[in-house]
Amino acid sequence: MRKIYAIAAFALLGAAALQAQPAHQVGVTKGNEFKAEMIEAENAGNAVVATAAERAEAALKAAPAAGEAYYYRPAGTFFVGTAGTTTYSQYTPYLVVSPYKTYTFKAQEADSYSWRFQIGSNWYENLTSRNINAKYNFETDSVPSLTVGETEYHVFGNQSADLPKNRYSMLYAVPRPIDYIGSASSGPYYASPKYFAYRDRDNTGGGTRYFTGSTNGYNGGTGYWFGFNTSGWNGMATYVEEPQNPYMLMGGAVRYSNLAFVDATADNNVPFYIDVYAVTTHTDQTLELGEKLATATTYLTNESPAAGGFLYEFEQPLEVTQAIAVVARGYDNEAIKGFTLSVARDGWDEGHGQHGYMLHVDEEGMPTQIVGLGNFFSNTNLGVTAPSILLDVKFPFMRYYYTNVTDPQMEFTVEGECTSEGVGDYAGNQLPIWSSDPSTNWIFTSSNPSGAPQLKATDGGEVPEWINYEIQDVMSDGEYTHRSVMTVTVDENDGADRSAVITITQPAAEEITLQVSQAGTSTAISVVDAAPGVQSVKYVNLAGVESDTPFPGVNIEVKTMTDGSKVTNKVIR
Repeated sequence: MRKIYAIAAFALLGAAALQAQPAHQVGVTKGNEFKAEMIEAENAGNAVVATAAERAEAALKAAPAAGEAYYYRPAGTFFVGTAGTTTYSQYTPYLVVSPYKTYTFKAQEADSYSWRFQIGSNWYENLTSRNINAKYNFETDSVPSLTVGETEYHVFGNQSADLPKNRYSMLYAVPRPIDYIGSASSGPYYASPKYFAYRDRDNTGGGTRYFTGSTNGYNGGTGYWFGFNTSGWNGMATYVEEPQNPYMLMGGAVRYSNLAFVDATADNNVPFYIDVYAVTTHTDQTLELGEKLATATTYLTNESPAAGGFLYEFEQPLEVTQAIAVVARGYDNEAIKGFTLSVARDGWDEGHGQHGYMLHVDEEGMPTQIVGLGNFFSNTNLGVTAPSILLDVKFPFMRYYYTNVTDPQMEFTVEGECTSEGVGDYAGNQLPIWSSDPSTNWIFTSSNPSGAPQLKATDGGEVPEWINYEIQDVMSDGEYTHRSVMTVTVDENDGADRSAVITITQPAAEEITLQVSQAGTSTAISVVDAAPGVQSVKYVNLAGVESDTPFPGVNIEVKTMTDGSKVTNKVIR
C-alpha cells in the first residue's frame, strides 16, 4: 500500500459564516506565563458549613413550584458562558454539542415543548428533537419554548432587564468550541458542564458566577473554604456525566481569586494539578472514583495575579466515553497562604453534570474523602454549585461529505481503471469526507468483505499493497475546512479477483468504510486428478521387524502411496 498526503487550496463549499460573539473578559495563564487580565466577578458573601445532620438532610434542589417549567439537556452537552456587556449576550450562555448527532431534549413540569431550528433564513418550528446532521460543520438551534397552562417559557432566554425572556440562547454544534465561539480579541472560550452566566433562568437570585467563602475558613477568617484552609479540604472537583456521544478532553482553564504567598519576595513556583478520574457511581453527596485517566500540571508563580485564571492541557488528548470527575489540587502548598476557586451557582438543576465537590487529598495526591457542595454548606443560596474548572473539549466527527452516499464501493478493471460512478464533482475513485481532523490523524485498517482478516497478523491489518490512496485535505486561507478527498488507485491484476474493505477511523468519531474490488484474469485451468502412485514399500515379518526386502516365509507388505495413503497385503516368500 502506498499512501500520499497532499494539501489542496480549495475554497470551502457550503460553509456558513458564524457571527462574531462578544468579548469574554477572563484572565488566563498557561504554565507560568500569564497572558490576560484579571477576572471580575460578584462577591457572594460568606457560606456557613453544614453539620453532619444538615448534610444528610440537605436536598440539592427543592421541588419546583407549580407552574414552573424546565428541561433536561442531553448528557454530554456543555455550556459556554459569556461575560460581555451587550444586551444580546450578557445573560445568555451557549449550549455546545457534537455535530452530526441526534439529540432529544426532555422537558419536565411543562405541558408541551418545542424547538425552533434555523438554516440560513429559514426557521423550522415545533420540533421536539433535532438531528444535527447537515453538510455544514456547525449549526444553530434555539432552545425550547416550554408551555405551562397559558404561559410560555423561553428557557435560557435573555434575562436582561430591558428585554426579559425574549431572546433565545443558541445551541452550537461545532468540532471545538474555543475555535468557533468568540472573536479574535476575546481569547479562547471554554466549556463547562455547568453554565456561567450572571442570573438564574427565572431572573432572580443575583449573580450565578462569583467568588464565595465561609465564616469559619482559614484561621477563622473568610474566603478560603473553596480553596486553601486548615481543615484538610484541599481539593475540589466537578462531575461530568457520561456523554451521549464521545468527546475528546484536551485541557481547560481554572478561575480563582485571593492568591497570596507566604513570602511574596521569594521565587515562588507552586505546581497546581488537574486530575481526571473515571467515576464508578455518583450522587449529589459523594463520588466513587475509579481509574485515574489523565493529569495536567501548571504553576502558580509571582507573575500570577491575585485573581484571574490559568490554562492547563494534557500531554495526550483523552477520549471520554464515561462519567468523569475533574479534580483541582495543589493549592495547599506550604508556600501559599491564600487561594480561592471561583464557584458557579445555578438555582436550577437540569439533572446532568451540575454537581461540584470538596475533597480531602492525601500526600500522594489521591482523594480520601469527597463531599458534595450542595450538602456541605447550609443557610446559603448556593443552589446547584460547581467550581470553575472549565474544559477544553473537542467533538470529533467523520462522515461522507455527501449525505446521499451510503456504503461506498469502488470497482476496478484488471488494468486498474475505475468503473464506479462518481458522486457530485468527484470521480468514481474519489471519496469526499467530512472530518473534524485532517487526514494525518486518521487510522486505516483493512479486512476482506466477509469480515474475516484478509492479511496476515504480522501485517497489522494494514491496507493491502495493491491498493494506493492519496489524501487531499481541502484548505482555505491556510485553514483546514473539515473536508478531505481520498483518491484510490490499484495496481494491475493478472491473478484472481480481489477485494478489501478499508475502515477509516479517528478517536471519538464514528468510523466509515470503503469497499475496493478489482477483477482478475480469466485463466482458470481444469485439472483431472490422476490415480495415486506407489511412493515406497516396506515388509514386516511376524516378529514385527521391518525391512526393505521380503523375509522368508510370511510378510506384511506396506505400500505408501503418493497421496499419503497406505495399502497392506499378505505376501509369502
